[in-house]
Amino acid sequence: MAIVKMKKVTVVAMAEDKQTILDDLMWLSAVDVSPLSEKLEDENLAPLVTADNVAENVDSINGKISLLSQALKTYRQYSKEKRSFFTPYQVLNRSDFEAFPAKEEKLLTNANNAIRASAELNSIKSEENRLDSLLQRLLPWKTLPFRLNEHISDKADYFFGSVPIKADISSVTEGIVDEESGEKAAAWTGILAKDKAYSYDLVICLAGQEKQLVSALSDIGFSKISFPDLNGTVSQNLKMIAERKEELADKREVLLKQLAKYSEDLSEAEKAIDILSNNARLIGVREKLLNTQSAFILQGWAPEDRVDEVGALLEKYGAFFCAEDPTKEEEPPIKLKNAKIIQPFEPITEMFALPTYRGLDPNFMVAPFYFLFFGMMLSDAGYGLLLAIGGFLILKFTNIRGSMRNMVKMFAICGISTVVWGFLFGTFFGDAVGVIASTFFGSSLTLPPLWFDPVSDPITLLIVSFVVGFIHILVGLGLKMFMLIRDGHYFSAIFDVGCWMFLLIGIPVVLFSVPVGVALIAVGAVGLILTQGRDKKGILGKIIGGVGSLYGITGYMSDILSYSRILALGLSAGVIGSVFNKLGSLGGANLIGVILFIVIFAVGHVLNLALSTLGAYVHASRLQFIEFFSKFYESGGRKFDEFGIQLKYTELGQ
Repeated sequence: MAIVKMKKVTVVAMAEDKQTILDDLMWLSAVDVSPLSEKLEDENLAPLVTADNVAENVDSINGKISLLSQALKTYRQYSKEKRSFFTPYQVLNRSDFEAFPAKEEKLLTNANNAIRASAELNSIKSEENRLDSLLQRLLPWKTLPFRLNEHISDKADYFFGSVPIKADISSVTEGIVDEESGEKAAAWTGILAKDKAYSYDLVICLAGQEKQLVSALSDIGFSKISFPDLNGTVSQNLKMIAERKEELADKREVLLKQLAKYSEDLSEAEKAIDILSNNARLIGVREKLLNTQSAFILQGWAPEDRVDEVGALLEKYGAFFCAEDPTKEEEPPIKLKNAKIIQPFEPITEMFALPTYRGLDPNFMVAPFYFLFFGMMLSDAGYGLLLAIGGFLILKFTNIRGSMRNMVKMFAICGISTVVWGFLFGTFFGDAVGVIASTFFGSSLTLPPLWFDPVSDPITLLIVSFVVGFIHILVGLGLKMFMLIRDGHYFSAIFDVGCWMFLLIGIPVVLFSVPVGVALIAVGAVGLILTQGRDKKGILGKIIGGVGSLYGITGYMSDILSYSRILALGLSAGVIGSVFNKLGSLGGANLIGVILFIVIFAVGHVLNLALSTLGAYVHASRLQFIEFFSKFYESGGRKFDEFGIQLKYTELGQ
């Protein structure tokens, strides 16, 4: 339970050592470098110092990263080396950084070539798709005896199209009369091909009658087809398509071989992206420094327990090094240090906000209460086992890391709480034990609760929810009192917090001992009346202010009522699970019934597990953020951003 103590570090060293010192500091990963650029606005200091402008260099590196990242997608698609969550990360050592410049040009050239080859391959695929579509459109007309887009003669013409299979073209063409001459239109029709839905018909007519014939045929669903971009016969075009597809297939094979060769750079490209990203950080940090003609100045923050390491590193360069405690006006960055069992719950607090440097890290209390609330809300031993076992298997056999790893670890730990509460409440995939026993084995076997059944006794669960909520709020007030005493505000600790604790504790004590409970309430109420109006003017104002402060009891009661959500979620998970069990058992004890039960059981409980876990996660977090943190938490800290190696595709070697 700690916010790591920070020291403000100042470094002054020779300019020729700047790059080497920064490189060593990055590998040490112990300093959060502060920007000094605002000091350039100081009229006295500005003429003496300058700041590096590295934007162009950083942009150049980012361009290389973008190129390699784009190539990486291609490499993964065509590489024989397949990656998954189970693939361990490659190890990246400092020697890889030193050897990278010799490999850089070749890697970038291959990446550029791979991107071009991939684009060309996509173009080939598009062309092949276009040719396949054209081929399908041409096939019904392969016996067409005429050249496309040419007239038969000056007096005759032709057109063709598709018509529903049951339609009769000849009956329409025989009844058409030319509007100008009044003569019957002369047309010959022939079917060139058929499928299940359409016939593909050729119509030969006198020149100038095509428009009239097409208009008349449209009444029976005729759709004229044309190929305006083609010349020659259909057979010639089909042959040309086949030849073009063979040519494209040969090109595709060449490109696939090239891409397979380029994709051998997959591992090296991943390393290169991580190396370049850190090189960009190494160059980018120079903008935060100030330079004189012969030296540079660096300021930042380092954890107290690592200051000696930083000093020892800088001593090799004969640099000036100073480490100071932060002043009251300064707000150092926040780095948390907790036991391993508590660390997985840190993202819950960070999701709300980090504490201030002089505040309190609440995670030592967030962890046990979150563990408790999550288990009560999900409260199914079967679901808990899935979360715990699944979570620990993911941690054991996959390569996830960072915040996602902490999240999985938190759910796995909360799965243990869920198992405990599930057995206390007698739920294992709802009432699956009883339903399976009675439906398929004719037995009355059930899983009895070790404590009580919330479905048949919800009032008890509601009382338990209020009790743990009451304790949660008292702990929050206790932490507020601790912080006030720590900071020397003894009066506020006793009267602003202690009196409320007396009053609140007295309310449930009345149920067991009226005199003791009333005494506690009276002490708390009188203390609040006498002290909470102390900022008001006049005796009457102070008394009215003190009496008015008692209205705050409604806020505390509202907070306690919020813990009824534990009842709501705890009941919903079990009830919904039982509903799926009941639906699955409707098929009876036969083979079909067994299959039906397995399908409904699997689908239903997976869905219920997902929704109930999400609900428990959200509402257990809400109880921390709204009801708990509001009592004591001082938030607003900035996370410690160490100037160090950051890796995405690899892991740092020892």
